[in-house]
Amino acid sequence: MKIVILDDVTITPAQEERLRRHGEVVIFTGVPTRSEEILTRAEGAQVLVASWTKINAQTLESLPHLQLISIWATGYDNVDVEAAMLLGIRIAHVPGYATEAVAELCFGLMLAVVRRILPADRDVRHEKQLHWNRF
Repeated sequence: MKIVILDDVTITPAQEERLRRHGEVVIFTGVPTRSEEILTRAEGAQVLVASWTKINAQTLESLPHLQLISIWATGYDNVDVEAAMLLGIRIAHVPGYATEAVAELCFGLMLAVVRRILPADRDVRHEKQLHWNRF
């Protein structure tokens, strides 16, 4: 089985070794933007692991061996899901990825807005002092 990591997906050496137990693993970096580049990277692959690459119907139709696309993210909007389904290509993703981090970021941003942290930061950086009465 040929497994292609299509773009900038970060995997540990242990994860790479685990994939290698299932077949040949080819790892690419950088995000291919042209269909030709995607097809060159993915040629002969049964499995694609991707994160940032947009994979359209035409590209999917040109990959006759492809059986699975594993998206290294929560969303799968970079893949033409309808075309994949019609071609019998399965799609997997990580629906719970970063849930806790997103919640923490939301709370942090709410505090930043309520406490006007960004305007205060700009004030200090430009005027070299904090005018507390503005904030």
